[in-house]
Amino acid sequence: MEANSTLDQVVQNLEHHENLTRMKKLIYCACKKAWENDPEMLAQLSLKDLLKELLDLSPTIEHLTVALNSVVKQLNKQAEYSLVANAIISELGKIYPDTEESTLVKSNRLYNTVSTAYYPLQKPTSIEPELQLNEPKRQYDPFDLRQEIMKYTNPLLAKILVFSTVDGKLFDFSQQDWLAIKNQELDDLILRLFRACETITELEFQLNSTAKCLEDKAQFNQAASVIIRALKPFYPSLKAS
Repeated sequence: MEANSTLDQVVQNLEHHENLTRMKKLIYCACKKAWENDPEMLAQLSLKDLLKELLDLSPTIEHLTVALNSVVKQLNKQAEYSLVANAIISELGKIYPDTEESTLVKSNRLYNTVSTAYYPLQKPTSIEPELQLNEPKRQYDPFDLRQEIMKYTNPLLAKILVFSTVDGKLFDFSQQDWLAIKNQELDDLILRLFRACETITELEFQLNSTAKCLEDKAQFNQAASVIIRALKPFYPSLKAS
């Protein structure tokens, strides 16, 4: 009851914001992986429903920050939309447990400089078959990683999910998409995903939000969980400063 009451108050605060339309555009894109410009369509969208969907995708304040800032970095008016994103984060931060102002500041400091694009993800100029990370000290082995993923999920599902995430176009099972994915190797797609997502939080958000937008969401959610679990050991843990 308390959470619902807080959300109602957040909605009320944001509905009076001068950039309400931009807020809806930003949240809609973070949730739907699509940009909406139609004024009539935007006017019909319920801000409360959009915020609920955004919260469902963002289990922590860090996920929320990644969700919004990664969209901002794809826009022409980044300065304006960055202010909008910060306003949303500031208000929704009241809903997360144990979220204080210092936590919000830390989240913005961590993720405002993320270089990875949201939709599509930034593509590397070259693919290195081996990658040595400083922390944790574990070598990136494409073969072992592929075996780990194939052990727990259908490799085609994994391929479709990662392809949709890194290429920025949701797989729609058309002949054109099947031809496009046929020329992609799962190893290369996984490495592109790993190199594009600088933190485990961003990896989780990108895969889970893509899975949510694909048909048969349950299967793709399961594939996302498997890939996240397989890649997690290669990410350094964030240490509190």
